Amino acid sequence: MKKSLLLSSIIIASLNATTFSELFDALEKHSQTKVDIANIQEIKASKEVLDSKLYFPKLDIFTKYDYSSKPVPLYPVTPRDSAKYKDPKVPQRFSENILSEGVSAKFLLFAKSLNTLSKKLEILQKSAEEKKRVDLIKNEATIVIANSNLIYLKNLKKALESKEKSIKESKKIIEIKVKNGRLPKAYLYKIDSSLNEIKIAKNSIDIQRENLLDIIRKLTGITLKEPVEMKDFPFVEFRGEIGSLKPLELKVKASNYDLKAKKEELYYPKVSAYATQDFLQAKAYNNDEDLYKNIAKAGIAIDFPIFDMSKSKDIEKSKVDIMKYQTELELLKDELSSKAIKLKNLLPILDKSIKLSKKDIKNKIELLNIAKVSFENERMTVEEFLRYEDAVVDAKAKLYKEVTKKWETLMQLAVIYAKNIKEIVR
Repeated sequence: MKKSLLLSSIIIASLNATTFSELFDALEKHSQTKVDIANIQEIKASKEVLDSKLYFPKLDIFTKYDYSSKPVPLYPVTPRDSAKYKDPKVPQRFSENILSEGVSAKFLLFAKSLNTLSKKLEILQKSAEEKKRVDLIKNEATIVIANSNLIYLKNLKKALESKEKSIKESKKIIEIKVKNGRLPKAYLYKIDSSLNEIKIAKNSIDIQRENLLDIIRKLTGITLKEPVEMKDFPFVEFRGEIGSLKPLELKVKASNYDLKAKKEELYYPKVSAYATQDFLQAKAYNNDEDLYKNIAKAGIAIDFPIFDMSKSKDIEKSKVDIMKYQTELELLKDELSSKAIKLKNLLPILDKSIKLSKKDIKNKIELLNIAKVSFENERMTVEEFLRYEDAVVDAKAKLYKEVTKKWETLMQLAVIYAKNIKEIVR
């Protein structure tokens, strides 16, 4: 019956357990992710606006009313038609009030700088997408590190509870011996003091646990009841390009296109085609008869820049900015490359420490068992016995901390190389 109840509780706990997949999926709703998505959409919208200028005509419907203090021509008169307007009975194409209505169209045929700016926005969009990916990896790594620390605290608390149980068992023996006068009462005070220290340590662990749960909750909105189980360390190869630099590298590349566009705007013409259809209405100034005329126009306009000092200065400023961004990129690359080497060198050292710590725990437990017998036979003081109890807990704490340190090292490397953390912890 007890076995079936235990099995049922294990099954229920496993069904209620939160997985890394659930935490990472919840991370997609985090504000940082939403900001990154908004940045991508903003750049995408800017590119669409620019591309619409390049590939679509601009169409307008217009209405215009013109008044002049003297009669002006409704439209230009050809020399051949000018003779018939000498007859006063013929309404002459002049008026003080002219109403025009129509349609105009303009289409950009050539604008080298706009094509370059479109390419710049395309690269900036890729940069924003890479930033979103890297930010997600950073937050995923934060969750994994916080979870590994939760496991460390859980195991440390178990070690303290094991120590507490052992000391309580010893306390029963001491109480009997004190009662029989074989041991001084001070031994009980020392045992109680040690038990109280364990309670203080467990309380400190609970405080640290709440801080770690808060980190995960802020990123995912999920409050963990228990830390997510983490299996054996995966084999991950960390080499190649530093993926976390990709967003900045693309930004520098986009800045170069921005500089190129500014130069092209200064040195290349813009060519556009235009067309208008005008319907003109007016009263002839000589006899007040109604005048109507449809006039269509079409042409090509070339806008060639000659001199603009502000644009020249803007180009110089862009060159300085690119130099600054490139220097920052190189500094960050050197820093991350050095950090990656240090972390990769640390992994085998941690592996060795973990192996040695496991062996040390076994030795410490054996020594504790010997110490218990000696203490019960009154061949050891209570202080000496408690030191053996402390040594076991310290050895376990060291092992759990080194395991956590290895997970932290793996996550830092995963962030540097922008590795898929879902694959690492699955």
